Amino acid sequence: MMAVRNGSAYLRDAIESVLAQSVTDVEFLIINDASDDDTAEILSVYLVVSRIAAQLRGVTHCRIHPPSSYPRRSSAAAVS
Repeated sequence: MMAVRNGSAYLRDAIESVLAQSVTDVEFLIINDASDDDTAEILSVYLVVSRIAAQLRGVTHCRIHPPSSYPRRSSAAAVS
């Protein structure tokens, strides 16, 4: 899981680093914490990767509803 807020300058590199790992049986949950830069647009490009899911409700929502309560990527393109 990774939270991001206005981190578009580093987001692509961070995602590519995770995707380059040799372990493939993982799901990468990215939480966009109300960014007002192009973070959402960058995330939308990566949603086509089966190991990536985006959560757009922010960190506070994630604290109330932990990641184990989110649907698996295979059943949802993104939780919004």
